[in-house]
Amino acid sequence: MKNLLETVVARVNRWDIVLLSVLAGFFVRMDSWAESAGADQAGAAADGTALARKLVWVHDLQAGIQSAKKGNKLVLVDLYTDWCGWCKRLDRDTYTDASVLEVLNSQFVCVKLDAEDGQQGEAFAKQHKVRGYPCIIVLDSSGKLRATSYGYRNPADFLDMIKGYASSASADN
Repeated sequence: MKNLLETVVARVNRWDIVLLSVLAGFFVRMDSWAESAGADQAGAAADGTALARKLVWVHDLQAGIQSAKKGNKLVLVDLYTDWCGWCKRLDRDTYTDASVLEVLNSQFVCVKLDAEDGQQGEAFAKQHKVRGYPCIIVLDSSGKLRATSYGYRNPADFLDMIKGYASSASADN
């Protein structure tokens, strides 16, 4: 029994060392990747293409509405939950599409709210009787409800949807 215990302890110690080595290598690579990504973003900002690369999110609804008033834009509120797989797919696939980013960043102030945060996001979801996720709610610059949409949309469908919201808003003005 003693030999078996010594063998297990020796193997665990070797695996601990291997695991720590792998993790250390991973974090070193992540650090160098983050530095190069930061350099890429700095270059993008210098040549004016930063808007097309990343979606600018606001996490405070009132700040988003104020910003929309100043910029004469609509407010797109993305209500999500941490457990929602379709919400994550929307973030990963649709909100990274260059055409979607261009329209959102130029014509909308985008607000991202956690519908289960126990605070602003949850209150907003209850106020608007949200019944599923992801939920996209479009407000005008005064905070008035313009549209509600449920579920995942691929980049092409999402683009059609938001262009429709933007064109109906410009027709109203």
